[in-house]
Amino acid sequence: MSAPIEQPTARRSGSPAAIWTALSLVYVAWSTTFVAIRVTNETIPPLLGGGVRFLIAGGVLLPIALRFGDRSGDRPRATHWWAAAVVAALMMFGGNGGIVWAERTIPSGMAGLAIATVPLWMALIDRVVLGHRQPRVVVSGSRWGSSGRRCSWAGTRSRARSTWAG
Repeated sequence: MSAPIEQPTARRSGSPAAIWTALSLVYVAWSTTFVAIRVTNETIPPLLGGGVRFLIAGGVLLPIALRFGDRSGDRPRATHWWAAAVVAALMMFGGNGGIVWAERTIPSGMAGLAIATVPLWMALIDRVVLGHRQPRVVVSGSRWGSSGRRCSWAGTRSRARSTWAG
């Protein structure tokens, strides 16, 4: 049996500049992912490109996690590797693999907007399937996010129509 997880006693928070910098980096990295998928699809098979991307990311992140992670009981065991393989297969042939495959025929902006609806779907599943009532902040955030997606989707659709038409 593994040791209990220690809860931190004090919460650290970064400076507003550090938080905005990190958020900006996430936005840039996330948005360029779909353009990179589009470019990769032009040169190698979609699922191979996605697999190589995950292999590189895992190769970079695993040593970092092992070095800076929890010191006690942090090394992955066979059950962890098995669970990771199951999740990887679901991601490759479901979520991310589906997006990589779809970007062969749809614009990368549409793919990004489709993925941006995932939080809305999670909130709906939580409400409809699990019966949890959503807090006001979740409902408000879903409305704001949906309105932004609708504006972006309208622009992407009009550009895609002109691209597909000729």
